[in-house]
Parts: sequence; C-alpha cells; structure tokens
Amino acid sequence: MTQDIQNAMEKSLIEIRDGLLQDEINKSISIREEAHASFERMCSENVSISEIKEESKLMLSKLMIFESNIIHFEILNFLYTTIARTALNSIDFPTCMAYAQAGIELNKKEDDIEGITSNAMVIVDLACVLGAFESVSLLYDLYPEAEQDDIAEFVKNTPSKNDELFEKLFNSSQRPNSLGICLDNNKKAEERAIRIVMSQMGISRKEALKYKKTAEEMSAKGFI
Repeated sequence: MTQDIQNAMEKSLIEIRDGLLQDEINKSISIREEAHASFERMCSENVSISEIKEESKLMLSKLMIFESNIIHFEILNFLYTTIARTALNSIDFPTCMAYAQAGIELNKKEDDIEGITSNAMVIVDLACVLGAFESVSLLYDLYPEAEQDDIAEFVKNTPSKNDELFEKLFNSSQRPNSLGICLDNNKKAEERAIRIVMSQMGISRKEALKYKKTAEEMSAKGFI
C-alpha cells in the first residue's frame, strides 16, 4: 500500500469518526434533556409516584440501549449520572448504585471533582430514599463536596433504618460492562473500531468481528 493511499484511508476514517462523534453528542444531549424533563415532572402535583416509576423505567431502558451501542465512550463520563438517577426514580436500587459507582470511578480517572460529586449525590439520595441516614453521614465524610446543609441537618435528627441494606448495595462489585472498556484505553480503541464497523455497515457484532479478524490476518501477511 502506497503512503498516499494509506493517508487517504486514514483521512477518510477520521472524517467518519468525527461525523459519528457529533451525531452521538447530539443524541446524548437529546436523551439527557428527555431524562431531566422526567426528573422535573416528579415535582408536579398532578403526577403520581407510580406514573413517575413507570415513566422512569421506560427512560432507563432507552438510556441503557443508547449506552450499549455508544462509540465514543467519553460521553459516559456524564451519562452514567443520568442513568443512575433514572434508575433511582425507577426504584431499581442495584442499577442505580452500579452506575453511580461507575460514574465515580470513571470521573476519578479524569480527576473530575464535579463528576464525582454528581454521582455521589445520587448515592446520597439513594440512602435517603432507603432511610439509611447513618449511611448518609458516612457518605458526607467520603464525599464532602456532596454535602447539602438541609439534608445534613435532617439526617442528624431522624432515626435511621435500612443501613445494612444500603451497605450491601454500596459494597456490591456490580458495574456496567462499559466501565471496563472506559478504564482501559486499548479495550476502548478496539471496541470503538468494532462499533464503527457495525454502525457503518449495518452488521451484527459477530460479523464485525469476522471483518476484524480478516483485517488482522491480511495485515500480518503484509497486504495492508
């Protein structure tokens, strides 16, 4: 392969990648706005808890489908928080904790204090929903930026319950599969390439892996 051809191919791949990135950014903004609109509906007097729960379940499903197909994993730095809070509103506590913890771990990698705090606040809210107020105080020791004066004062004067359940959730090792990809740059690059092929060619993951294997074999033989 001549250098000119290789350069042209690399330029084409960059254009495809950038186009997909912009498309994903637009979709992620749209889906976050939809989720946040659902959060705000919780404050409406005309909406019941059961309605919010069912609406949140549908929103959670939509968010997780988007996450499972994402190509630019950096978007998950902020999307994990949205998924976690939507899971909380769905009364899906294990999923809420798994994504909030993932958000903390991912944002720690990026030294993003704001991202860490946003996810910690979801965990605090989970503890409050459970009535595990002793756990809230411990969380404020771990994540002081997440402390809110009104909540801190309330938990000091309210009997605590369900702290064992909260502790079990908090110590769970359950995390979304995407976190392992996000934390490993080699895995991230490989998975991104696979998903780009799937997206551009409209094929299954199995077929994309076949293309990847063929390309690797051709490269090893010096054809590309």
